[in-house]
Amino acid sequence: MAIDEMPEPVWGTFSEQFAITFLRDGRDVKPLLQQRSFDILFLDFFLSGEDGLQLLRDIHTDGVLPAVILTSAAPNFSFAREGLLYGACDYLLHPFEQQTLTECLERVCRRQDSQSQTRASPLGIPFGHSPEVPLNDRDRVLTELMLTLTPCLGTDSFPYRLEQCMEQILAYTPNPIQADHQCRVFFRMLVKETFERYNWLSNFLTWSECEGIEAIRDNDSHLVQSTCMHKGNWLNSTISILYPATKDQTINEVLVYMLNHVDAPGFQREVAQTFYISPSALSERFAKTVGISYHTWLQRIRLHRAAFLLRNTDLKLYEVCAQLGFRDASYFSRQFRQQMGVSVSDYRKDPGQDFQI
Repeated sequence: MAIDEMPEPVWGTFSEQFAITFLRDGRDVKPLLQQRSFDILFLDFFLSGEDGLQLLRDIHTDGVLPAVILTSAAPNFSFAREGLLYGACDYLLHPFEQQTLTECLERVCRRQDSQSQTRASPLGIPFGHSPEVPLNDRDRVLTELMLTLTPCLGTDSFPYRLEQCMEQILAYTPNPIQADHQCRVFFRMLVKETFERYNWLSNFLTWSECEGIEAIRDNDSHLVQSTCMHKGNWLNSTISILYPATKDQTINEVLVYMLNHVDAPGFQREVAQTFYISPSALSERFAKTVGISYHTWLQRIRLHRAAFLLRNTDLKLYEVCAQLGFRDASYFSRQFRQQMGVSVSDYRKDPGQDFQI
């Protein structure tokens, strides 16, 4: 079945292989699809009486699912992108040539063959996923993957699990534009979940710093995938350094308390009193469970907070030092360079680099 402004001579070469029906009025499409079954639908962007994208949405909402090939007389990437996200499996410019149509139909046939040859992942999510599965099912898949990933936040297993999730998304969504979109959606879900799980994180990072994948315009899902993995691993390493979770619940509560109050002086005596233990007991338990001294960790989180303020505010250096309890700006500058691997002035000039964490 083809929908176009008017039949083209090239279609005659396929008439012996396919039963072809032409429609000019988009309003006739849905009634016909409800009456008859078609394997392929060529859907033009400009249709008399009907918006092509809206028609595509309606078709999939109604559960009428032929293989859809989008067409237009002039390149229209936004139309193609949105249409592919709603389940179309290809996009062609017309007028068509016989070779173009032949190759397109062969691709559709291969896609349809692969739909019946799915295999289950360890999570029970099928690979070789048809691009015609409704969007809410894709959202469910991303949610299920997220549930397996977030418990790994802040651990050494996170990079491997994140890579697995990205590979499953690509396998589950073979259409490159859809895969691009799904990777972006999944990564935004990860950022949202991370900030909700670690509410102290907003003292050290902003959402925009963590997401930062919208600038990738190339529809290369593997490029998006590698960028999401890079930024995801950077986010994970930041969490593991700032919050070295332990098996000691009291020490974990101390960590969270200090991360939430990083701008306060945070004298060890006052923190110990907050948790009803002695300063010496806090020092001993902290060093034993975390592996570094309380004062070393406190300075670490203060320097990370200072980096946040240098990136996101116009505070003077002496104001940053005063806010975080550094009395000597020269000492602060030396410690900042040692921790971040760059001077304060160079960092403020270009805070977007992946400096040492």
